[in-house]
Parts: sequence; structure tokens; C-alpha cells
Amino acid sequence: MKFTDLDQSLGKHIDTMTDLTIQLKNMGAKIADAHAIGILLQCIEEPAMLRCVAAIRASVKNETTWKDVTKKLLVEYNALRGQIEIHKEIATAASAIYPKKRCDICRRTNHSTPNSFQNPDNPNNKLGQNRSTSTNDVSKIPKF
Repeated sequence: MKFTDLDQSLGKHIDTMTDLTIQLKNMGAKIADAHAIGILLQCIEEPAMLRCVAAIRASVKNETTWKDVTKKLLVEYNALRGQIEIHKEIATAASAIYPKKRCDICRRTNHSTPNSFQNPDNPNNKLGQNRSTSTNDVSKIPKF
């Protein structure tokens, strides 16, 4: 079981890992907290969480408890989720302030109606011009 995406719930992942550890202990396995913590940290593969995981690994001592580690992980996870939410709010506000330009003539984005090549009032209008050479024009065929 891997935690690979911030859209997943780290709390649910920790609960699942806790349940697995308890089940193993109930079956008679002797699992020290340090080993359970190592397994939990090994299962976290979300790139944004890797710094936190490395910091916890560096600070883990024999007296470090499961509760301490999960608390640190959840604090970091909530901080990262908060940053994501702030970025989403900023993007939403920016799109409301600076809406995309949309041409009323051709319905394409990224240019306005006065700048449209299909606008008859635009001096750069390309509607009346034939871009390809006609194949029926005999005068353009070279004589030998």
C-alpha cells in the first residue's frame, strides 16, 4: 500500500497502516515501533511529502513513537493541502479578473473581435484573398 498523491487522504492511509500493524501484532508478530514507523515512511511516495519523510527519518530515535511521527506527517500534509487550495483560489480569482478573450466572429479564444482576421473592418482581413495559386491559370505555365 503506497501513498502517492496528495488528493488521497493521508489520515486514511495512516489508519490503514495502523490497522495492519495491529493485525500483525495480534497474529503474534513482534513489531517494534521503529520498524512500523520505517514501514509507514517507506510507503509514502508523494514527491511533495519526501522532504518531510527524510526529515522524520533523520530525527527518528528509539524513543520516537508512532503517534509523534503520524502527527508530524499530518501537519505537513495539511500544510501542503492548504497551499494547493490557496493556489486554486488564486487561479479562480485571476480567471475572473482576467477572462480569456473570445472573438464574437469566429468564436476562438486568445484574440478579440477587432483583431480577428475574419472581421471585415480589420485591415489585415484575409477573407477576400485567395491564398493558393489557381491550377487553371495557363499564363503561369512555363513555355519551352
